Amino acid sequence: MSGKKLRPGEIVTAQAVRIENYGVFFDYDNGTNILVLITEMTQGVFGHPSEVISLGNEAKLKILRYNEENDGYAATMLIEE
Repeated sequence: MSGKKLRPGEIVTAQAVRIENYGVFFDYDNGTNILVLITEMTQGVFGHPSEVISLGNEAKLKILRYNEENDGYAATMLIEE
């Protein structure tokens, strides 16, 4: 795995680099992959992740766990109020 090692519960700011129907892939620290599934994005109702964030935008994420199989992290998106 390239990039920084993260711990569950850690809060990071990362950049959206790929948007799929099921969620958004973020890059943190130039090489750490983080996936936020659509169910972890917001409490509001929306049809596609692109309605919540655009490519290149940054978001605050809370790390949930490391996925060794995919060499990346799962996270939830924190909504700023």
